[in-house]
Amino acid sequence: MKEAGLSGSGTNGHAGSDHRRRREADRLAAQAMRVHRADPGGARLQDAERLWQAALAQLPSHPASLHGLGLVAQQRGRFDIAIGLIGQAVAAEPMQADYTISLGLALLQQGHVEEARAALHIACLRAPRDARAWRGLAQALRRLGRMQEAEASLRHALALDPEDAGAWLSLGGVLQSGRRLAEAATAFREVTRRLPADPLGWHALATVLGEAGDAEGAGQAFRQVSLLLPDDAAARANLATALWAQDRLEQALEQFRAALLVAPDEPATLSGLGLVLMGLGETVEAEAVLSRASGMAQGNAAIAVNHGTALAALGLRREAEAVFAHVLEREPGHPAARFNHGTALLSRGALAEGWAGFEARRQLGRHPLEPLAPWDGEPCAGPVLIRAEQGLGDTIQFLRWVPLAAGRATLLLELPAGMHDLVRQSGLDRGAVLRAPDDAGPDEGDAPVAAAGLLSLPHLLQRPAPPPFRLRADPARVAYWRERLAAGRSARLVGLCWAGSPGYRFDRQRSMKLASLAPLGSVPGVRLVSLQAGAAAAQAAPTGLSLLRPALPEDWAETAALVSALDLVITVDTAIAHLAGALGGATWLLDRFGGDWRWGAGFAHGMTWYPGLRRFGPDEWSPPARAWDAVVSRVHDALEKEFA
Repeated sequence: MKEAGLSGSGTNGHAGSDHRRRREADRLAAQAMRVHRADPGGARLQDAERLWQAALAQLPSHPASLHGLGLVAQQRGRFDIAIGLIGQAVAAEPMQADYTISLGLALLQQGHVEEARAALHIACLRAPRDARAWRGLAQALRRLGRMQEAEASLRHALALDPEDAGAWLSLGGVLQSGRRLAEAATAFREVTRRLPADPLGWHALATVLGEAGDAEGAGQAFRQVSLLLPDDAAARANLATALWAQDRLEQALEQFRAALLVAPDEPATLSGLGLVLMGLGETVEAEAVLSRASGMAQGNAAIAVNHGTALAALGLRREAEAVFAHVLEREPGHPAARFNHGTALLSRGALAEGWAGFEARRQLGRHPLEPLAPWDGEPCAGPVLIRAEQGLGDTIQFLRWVPLAAGRATLLLELPAGMHDLVRQSGLDRGAVLRAPDDAGPDEGDAPVAAAGLLSLPHLLQRPAPPPFRLRADPARVAYWRERLAAGRSARLVGLCWAGSPGYRFDRQRSMKLASLAPLGSVPGVRLVSLQAGAAAAQAAPTGLSLLRPALPEDWAETAALVSALDLVITVDTAIAHLAGALGGATWLLDRFGGDWRWGAGFAHGMTWYPGLRRFGPDEWSPPARAWDAVVSRVHDALEKEFA
């Protein structure tokens, strides 16, 4: 009995000791977890680690401590060690969902995505009301490309925990990848509402708004990022890019320069600065900045193309062409390089090759033709939709190819409604049905079977040289406008147009202020007539320049009659230049330094398009404040000589 009593006492003693060690290990592990959770940044990570190690010294297979040390390894980027430690914890307590979630996330970070999905799926089954499990599962599903399932998992997580900013952020990312941009923006706004001081949510919101075309909203969100990270160069550069998209060039310039003070050798920021300088007309400085950026980022096609664009704007077209060609040697399919190379070739008269390169504009996301099949220019039994592209001037310029296209297919010609009467009275509707972009579709039997952009016709028809072309005004309306404008005087009528659409990225280079035309007011025997539309029409005339300001018709047939009533039109590079030229009247084009490809030597500086056109352009680059002085002086002298 004595032996038995001694034996029983020893067994109870071992059991009590084990119980005490477990309780101590539990206490140390709980303390370690409190330290770890109170310090997510990791400054006290070693304190938590020592406590979990002490717990394991008490009980070497203690699951909570194995899990804790796995979290430490995970936080240090040692995912392989984390998987091993957390895996032991899961093996010891397979029903503990916390451990399974941590294992799944570690597997995901190590790149074992399918294994991670399986572990996180098990965690969701074991703890269906744990939002972390559903969010983790969504991460794995997203990595596997199973976006619908990922979205469903995230919405499940948010139903359990609507305040989980991380789940909202992930949901926004899933929606953004599916191009559901409005929904993605809503999700990212939920992130910023919950974490207004976290720049990550604002950055995500800014990015998706930019993709959605909301430049103003993107700018506001990027400004929040910049306020939260005032010394962050990338935040400044992103804000500058958003401002650039809003055409707020002076503010963009300020932000790009601020970003470069922090990170002076960042090629992308230098490239952005160069584009803004080009927009402001500071082309010489822009080329120098873009040259530096391109040299620092050799192999970056986008920056090289920007540099080539600056060279072209300085009239260095051969050098620009060489830059674009060099990019295409490395990346033959680069859309921006192909497009710009095409315009460089067109400018010097290499028309067939140039029009082929010009087609790359389609890859730049401009004027999609879907869902119709692209027309190849060959004879076609069914109707073909021909859709106007870009500005009204481009439409007028390329209408000359419509009769040739009508010889190969019945056309459905989609043009702005205000141009229809002009097209009809010019006889360009033969073999074509006119419609406006917002018109309802045709009857089923007349539905087009293929489509092409109007600007693609030279390439598709394999007719690279511009065919002869003439628009026609109604003679009775021309007589009406002539009588109204002349008002019984014998003076010559000269139309003026000094600005294009401000929506064009580089409008500040091609447009001028009305005040720049002040010298023309001193030419005797001339009556000046405004042909200016838009906000620029309200500019006050400078002293000495008397200007008739008729209300411009909205219909282009009536505008054509007004223009035809004039003896001469003097205009910057905008739709009025094309209209006046196509009507066959005398047209003096005020072209910016460098000029557009269509006014290059390959088109006899515009006379190939319009025989009555005469180009006036600067002989050398000048700062924006003086860019037009020499040109207007030459126009003044020519005008005096013309009507002496």
